[in-house]
Amino acid sequence: MIPQWKIYPRSQGHSTVYLQNVVTDPSISVGDYTIYDDFVNDPRDFQRNNVLYHYPINGDKLRIGRFCSIACGAKFLFTSANHSLSSLSTYPFPLFYEEWGQPWHQLTQAWENRGDIIIGNDVWIGYEAVILSGVTIGDGAVIGTRAVVTRDVPPYTIVGGVPARPIRQRFDQETIDVLLELRWWDWPLEKLSKSLRAIQVAAAEVIFRTDDNLLLTASTALALGIGIQNFPEGAAISLPLYQEGMGKGRSFLIGAASGVVEPVFALLTVLVAGTVQLVLPWLLSFAAGAMLYVVVEELIPEANLSQGGHSGTLGVMAGFLVMMILDVALG
Repeated sequence: MIPQWKIYPRSQGHSTVYLQNVVTDPSISVGDYTIYDDFVNDPRDFQRNNVLYHYPINGDKLRIGRFCSIACGAKFLFTSANHSLSSLSTYPFPLFYEEWGQPWHQLTQAWENRGDIIIGNDVWIGYEAVILSGVTIGDGAVIGTRAVVTRDVPPYTIVGGVPARPIRQRFDQETIDVLLELRWWDWPLEKLSKSLRAIQVAAAEVIFRTDDNLLLTASTALALGIGIQNFPEGAAISLPLYQEGMGKGRSFLIGAASGVVEPVFALLTVLVAGTVQLVLPWLLSFAAGAMLYVVVEELIPEANLSQGGHSGTLGVMAGFLVMMILDVALG
């Protein structure tokens, strides 16, 4: 939470302000850490210079989320700028009710009320961009320089031009969905501070791992996948022992015991993961390669010799197919 007395984020410059601490109009709400920069006028006059045609009689509101960046000269044009197109003339006769003998309570008929302007979180509005009334801009969107935004902008979409049109999405849809679910701008400051590096390098997968609920979901899916994988691995040990005459119970226990090594090495991996992070992909690749080597050099030839035909090869292909299906299904 920013103290009310703090207006300028930088002690060396006064062209940038925290908007929430310079806006006094109750119909304008601004989230924490949203900034406005103005190198032409005093940025503290944002409410007067940038929020235009915003009259109390209409009851429309400007709502700006957290961590937004608004560049110099950006304008927000409200309802009273929209002369009525439903009459034969666009001249605002009801506005000059005294001159034309019109009832004063019909004053708002001079324009078309299109509603509030809503700006999401983490939105960047470029130099001298114009946002018209009734527009909603989604979280993470970017508004190009001097764009005129007449329609809603989806989250994490870059728009530009007159009128503004979508240029591209900032990230792939999967990453956007993750960011919208995380809502990092609502995190406590301590948690946000720890994640700044990941945010700055656009490492969405790192941020994903910092969220407790999503972490639990991902961990559960991973544990389930490993557990399913262990069934055929244990069977590959237990079934041959049983065929050689060993009892069912003992064969099962020996097969199950072969998996004891996994939690032991998992714990060791957690302890050293931070120190071997750079080589971890290479180690995982080596482990996968070793498994493939055992399958190709030993399991497939042995199966083909004992069963005849290509049962071993077909079995490996079927197993690989099941693995890929489970991998996609479990995320």
